[in-house]
Amino acid sequence: MQCKKCSQKLTAGANFCHVCGAACGAASGVKTDPSVKQNETHELDKLGFAQFEDEQYEEAVETYSKAIELDPENADFYDSRARAHYFLDDYPDALDDWNTAIELAPENAAYYQSRADVYLLLEDYDSALLDFDKAIELAPDNADYYNCRGILLSSMQEPSKALANYNKAIELDPKDADYYHWRSLAHCTLGDYPKALEDADESIRFDPDNAEYYIRRAQTYLLMGDYPNALGDFEEAYGIEPSEEVREQIEELKGLK
Repeated sequence: MQCKKCSQKLTAGANFCHVCGAACGAASGVKTDPSVKQNETHELDKLGFAQFEDEQYEEAVETYSKAIELDPENADFYDSRARAHYFLDDYPDALDDWNTAIELAPENAAYYQSRADVYLLLEDYDSALLDFDKAIELAPDNADYYNCRGILLSSMQEPSKALANYNKAIELDPKDADYYHWRSLAHCTLGDYPKALEDADESIRFDPDNAEYYIRRAQTYLLMGDYPNALGDFEEAYGIEPSEEVREQIEELKGLK
C-alpha cells in the first residue's frame, strides 16, 4: 500500500504516512483493525513525549492532533496537546483542549489544576479559583493544589486565606521548600516578619541552592531593618544566580555602610 500524497510505501495497517504525515487507513476513512489503531496512537504518544523532552512543542501539537483524529475520546491526548499549546503561549487553544479533556474525564483533578494555571496567567482569578476548588475536592490530599490555590489567593490580595492553604500544603508535605517560601511571603504581607523569617530559613534548609529563597529572606531582613543580613543573602543569591537586579541591591546596601 502506498501513500496517495507522496507514494511512500506504507507499513501494514498504518494510519499516517511517516514521511509526509498524510492520513491513510483509518484516518482516511478506511476501516482498520482496532489493535492497529491502538498501536498507532501508542506510537504517536511516544513520539509526542519525546518531542516534549526536546521542547519541540509545535511538532507535539501536530503529533497529538493526529492521535486525537484516531482516538477522539482519549482525554489524555487533549491534555497533552493543551500542554504543548501552553508552552507555545497559545492560551486560548490550551483552554479549548483542557475544556474537552474535562468533558471527557470530569473526575481527573489534574486537568482542573492545569486549566486553573491558564486562567491564573490570564488573570481570570474567579475561574481559576473555581478550578482549584474542584481539583482539591477531587484530590484533597494533594499538597501542591493547596499551594497553587494559596498563590492564587495571594494574587487576589487575600493573604490570610492564602496562609491557610500554605499551612495545609505543609501539613501534607512538610519537606517541600517551595511551600515554606510562599508561606514566608504571606507572613510578610500580613506584617509577621519573625514568622516570615522562620519560613524563609526552612525553605533554604530544604533547598540551599535556590537563589530565589535567599532573595525572599533578604527582603524580609530589609523589612526588619537588618541590612547586614540582607546584604549577605543578596550576595549569596548572586553567587548562585547572578542578575542585574540583585547586583543593584548589593551595591545599594553597600552604599549604606
